[in-house]
Amino acid sequence: MGTVGKPHGLKGFFFLAKPVALDPTTILELCVGQALSSAHVTRLAQASYSPKGHLMLKLTTAEDRTAVEKIQGMSLWATLSLPELLGPIGKPVIDVDGKIVGQAIDRQNYGASDIISIKSAKEKCVDLPLVANFFDLNSLEKESIQMLVSSEVFEDFWY
Repeated sequence: MGTVGKPHGLKGFFFLAKPVALDPTTILELCVGQALSSAHVTRLAQASYSPKGHLMLKLTTAEDRTAVEKIQGMSLWATLSLPELLGPIGKPVIDVDGKIVGQAIDRQNYGASDIISIKSAKEKCVDLPLVANFFDLNSLEKESIQMLVSSEVFEDFWY
């Protein structure tokens, strides 16, 4: 999920360097070390964001700045709850008119926005930006993904 970055303050917080986009509330446990095979298991004590929006973490095994300095630069691996692993994959996608557009088959992280791939019943696919202009982003955690536009908006993009 990233590496232990520089410490922040005296109480064991650190910046997450080289982060992978994920919701910290879905982290079940963490492993920290040079290699996964030799990493030790820990838990997330607290997560917050700096005023500039950078993720800061505190581990149960690193109570203060000195402890963070000892693990600085080490890799972090996360065990996530199942919803974060699957995300929208496998869920039906429904447009604003209530029409089933297809099923989400992939989600790719492209920095500024993710791309969601949808496969129709006719075995055609379309890749769309996963942004608030097209989707109700709160619906990603529900049984189906709700679009905010008609499927006709992107009918020329199927492949």
